[in-house]
Amino acid sequence: MNMKRSAKIGMLIVLALGIGVGAKVMNGDKDKDKAQAVAEDKKKGKPQPIALLELAEADLFRIQVGEFRRTLVLTGNLKPISETIVNAKQSGPIASVLVREGDAVKQGQLLAIMDDAEVRQRLNERQAQLESFKAEAAYAERNREQNRELMKQAFISQEAFNRIDSDSTVKQAQLKAQIAQLELARKSMRDTKIVSPIQGFVATRDVNPGQDVAPGAKLFSIIDLSQLEYVAQVPASDIASVSVGQTVRLHVDGYSGREFLGKVERINPAAQQGTRSIAVYIRIDNTDNALRTGLFASGELQLDTQDKAIAVPDAAVVLDKGQRYIWVLRQNKLDKAHVEVGARDPRTGKVEVRKGLMAGDAVVLAQLADEARGASVKMATAKP
Repeated sequence: MNMKRSAKIGMLIVLALGIGVGAKVMNGDKDKDKAQAVAEDKKKGKPQPIALLELAEADLFRIQVGEFRRTLVLTGNLKPISETIVNAKQSGPIASVLVREGDAVKQGQLLAIMDDAEVRQRLNERQAQLESFKAEAAYAERNREQNRELMKQAFISQEAFNRIDSDSTVKQAQLKAQIAQLELARKSMRDTKIVSPIQGFVATRDVNPGQDVAPGAKLFSIIDLSQLEYVAQVPASDIASVSVGQTVRLHVDGYSGREFLGKVERINPAAQQGTRSIAVYIRIDNTDNALRTGLFASGELQLDTQDKAIAVPDAAVVLDKGQRYIWVLRQNKLDKAHVEVGARDPRTGKVEVRKGLMAGDAVVLAQLADEARGASVKMATAKP
C-alpha cells in the first residue's frame, strides 16, 4: 500500500512539473510573440503606448466648482439712429455751399443758398397781384352792401342784387386763392435757404456752387452721432435668454483698450430666412462723438450667471471626429474623458463643462497623443 501510494504521489509530482514547464514554455512563446509584434510596430513607425509621462504643475488645471457667467459673443456694425438726407425742394442753380464733409452742424443751420433771382421776381409779382385782388374784393364788398340797402328800399330787384352778391363772392374767393399763391411764393423763397433738419455731422456733400439741381435732388446727408445702434444677429437657440435692457460690452476696431457699453433696446420679432438668426438692436450712448458709423464691433452679452458650475480653459477641450474630449488625471493615470460643453465666457477664456468632469479632477492643458491614455504621471520637480 505504501509503495503504491508513493508511486501515485511521484506520478502527480512529475505531472505537475510537466504542466509548469509547459506553462513556462507557453508564456515564453507569448512574450516572444509580443516582443516580435512590438519590434514590427517600431519597424513600421507605429506609435507605441506611453508608460510614463512627466508633467509640470503648470500643465494642469485643477477643477473647482464656482460661478460661471454665460456670455454670448456678438458681431455687427455701428449704425446711426438718426440720419437724414437733405434734398432740394425746388429747381434752380446753387449760389453757395457753406459746409463740407465732417463739419458739425446744428439744427436749422444754413448749409447752402440757391440763386433766388427768379423766385424773388415771382414773389414780387404775387404780392402786386394780391394788392390788386384786395382792391377788387373790397370794391365788390362795398358795392354789395350799398345795393343791399337799395334792394330793401325796392330801388333794385332781387335778381339784380343776386348778380352783385355773386360777383362779390367770386372776388373774395379769388382773393383767398391769391393769398395762397403768395404763401407758396414765400415758401419757395424760404426754400432757397437750405438748412439742416437735425444736429449732427455732414456725412456727404453732393452739390457744388453753380450746379443746377432738380426738385428732390440729394444735396447732403446729416448724421447724429450722439446715439448709435449696434445690430447683431443672435442664434435662435440663445434668443430666449436675451431681453430688453440687458447690458452689452463692445470692443470696436481701432479703439483698442477701450470698452463701450450699450443696452438691448429692441428685438426683431421675426427670424431671418436661411440663417434663422434674430436681429437684436443695441443702443450706444456716444455723446462724446468718439465712435463713427460703419465700424465693425464685437460684443459680449451676459445672458445669465450660474453659481455652481464647472469651467475649464477652452484650450483644454479637444475636438476629435466630431466629439469633444478633455485629458484628465485621475488616480495618477491619464484618461481621455468625453465631455459635453456649454457656453464660453470670452472675458475669462473658459468654457462651461456640463457633463464628463467632476470637482477635484485635474485637467491636462498640454496637447497629448492618444498613446498617452493610461500612462502614469510623474510630476516634475519645481526648480528653485
